[in-house]
Amino acid sequence: MVLYQVATNFYILDYFWNEEKMLTTWDIISEEFGYMLVFGDYVFIPFAFSVQCHYLLDYPDFDSGYQVIPIVAIYLIGYYIFRTSNSQKN
Repeated sequence: MVLYQVATNFYILDYFWNEEKMLTTWDIISEEFGYMLVFGDYVFIPFAFSVQCHYLLDYPDFDSGYQVIPIVAIYLIGYYIFRTSNSQKN
């Protein structure tokens, strides 16, 4: 749960740090400001981001500490792809 909170806060801080790059993402460019963007920001994102928290609260244990390593590696690879692709597109 702590690792999830750190990753989520890192993503939020990164959003504010690279806000100009986020404004050129697909949903902002093609959808502009409309129902889909508002619905996503106020309904989908809070719901989708809270599912992981509920799972981690119900199943807080890992079988071993080695399970954390691939989770962190996948997160960092995904973050790298996300950030570099948005930077190149911007």
